Amino acid sequence: MVGTAVGTGALTGIGFWAPEFYERHTTLTSSQASGVVGGLILVGALLGTLFGGWGRDRIAARMAGASMVLTAVTQTIGAVALMIVFLDVPLAVRLIFSVIGVAFIVAGFPALSATTADVVPARVRGLAFSVTGFFAALTSALSPLVIGFIANRFHYVVDGEVKGNLAYAFLIVTPLVFVGAAVLWNGRRYVTGDLEMATRDRGLAS
Repeated sequence: MVGTAVGTGALTGIGFWAPEFYERHTTLTSSQASGVVGGLILVGALLGTLFGGWGRDRIAARMAGASMVLTAVTQTIGAVALMIVFLDVPLAVRLIFSVIGVAFIVAGFPALSATTADVVPARVRGLAFSVTGFFAALTSALSPLVIGFIANRFHYVVDGEVKGNLAYAFLIVTPLVFVGAAVLWNGRRYVTGDLEMATRDRGLAS
């Protein structure tokens, strides 16, 4: 639940402000920035979903807590890639690492959904997914507000107009993804036990 909420919140907040970021911090116009961001998110999400599902199936039977490990690693790589985007680097570098960052964070979602379905007893599975959805919606709602608030604490001049520095805001907020990754990494130790309990529960129910 924590991994899903953190990853979803990060992507929502960054996606919300990304067109404005590219307009303020690059040479792109407003319309160009919106089109570019839409394409980046589409390509990154597609690649991440395909890679995440394939990766989870490949390692699921090889190690305990494989899904948690996979997501912890992909979210960490994704956060690092996105932080590179927010540094003072050429536009081409920003575009490439934007796709990489989105793809790797999205890659963890299929594994987390599969793990939740595996370890949660059937009698409370609907509740588990509802709670997960609630936390994801909460972080998605708060993330743009937090990023905007932080950006306004740092002034950035664009065409003679003072605006918030979104690059600084992203660099401050994005490391929170590492916290979510650390929770997932720690949680890998409990997956085997949770699977055994869920299996027993299903046996008793049948």
